[in-house]
Amino acid sequence: MSKLRPIRLPVVALVSTVALVACASEDDVSVPATSSASTSAPAASAPAAASAPAASAPAASAGSSVPTIDHPRGADQTVVELAEAGGIGPEGSDFASPPSVLVLGDGTVIRPGPQIQVYPGPMLPALTTAQIDEPALQRLLAQADAEGLLTSPPPAYDEPPGTPQVADAPATTLELDAGGDRNGPVVHQAYGLVTGGGESTPARQRLARFVAVLRGLRSGAGGLSAEARYQPLRFGVIARAATAEERAPSDEGVAPAVLPWPAAAGRLADSHGRCVEVPASAVGPSLEGAKATDRFSQDGTTYVVFVRVLLPGEACSQFS
Repeated sequence: MSKLRPIRLPVVALVSTVALVACASEDDVSVPATSSASTSAPAASAPAAASAPAASAPAASAGSSVPTIDHPRGADQTVVELAEAGGIGPEGSDFASPPSVLVLGDGTVIRPGPQIQVYPGPMLPALTTAQIDEPALQRLLAQADAEGLLTSPPPAYDEPPGTPQVADAPATTLELDAGGDRNGPVVHQAYGLVTGGGESTPARQRLARFVAVLRGLRSGAGGLSAEARYQPLRFGVIARAATAEERAPSDEGVAPAVLPWPAAAGRLADSHGRCVEVPASAVGPSLEGAKATDRFSQDGTTYVVFVRVLLPGEACSQFS
């Protein structure tokens, strides 16, 4: 799973209208099915705006079967994880933000669903879960292999000297655990990656093509099932005492609500600014209706609380 993400400085944005932003766009793609007339393993298609057509998976020789790419099989083992972190955003947003795409060894796919764009927004992100079948997962891994992304060590993704830099752009991290002797996942990280074309080096272009395919996976097609709402089992919680300014109304005149922290969820004072795991059964109802600006009170102290949905394979130790 992804490593510790930095906590960013506070920035408040006011969104005046309410809209649902779907997690898939009109350019979304599915993992193409293997043609019955060929023994080749075709790669997943990249969106039309990608910098170049995605490379095809290597074709099998006549009369042979498509080779299987080995990968972990456990329900809590990561095969593919795509995440973005950094840039400008509110304090704690990197910690609270889930991966853009997470594919687990049993074929479970978890990613953000439609999000309500309103200020203040909900404290918890809307997540969906689906199932990718093994042939579709093999095609996805073949695409990664064709782009050279299963090879360790990963290449450098630095921009060439003189390339214009995008200030405060997020970093894209892609983790792949498949193929080869699998001595551990291969982790690719590129600052300010652009998937719409125009990347500056061949390595960044290859990474951008595969990232575009992951972002465009479409449910209900190409071996990926319809999506359902993901039900969290665990949360990671970071708490600190709220300042007087954080207890006061914002510049927009929105006063934060102060909600009681359930006793069954443990003591917020024990966090000391570090991630503490809390079962969803103890705190889920309190968090589901909470807004991002809400505070929690316990034992006479008001706290700012940052919450992460801990996905399968994640642990608080990764974020401390």
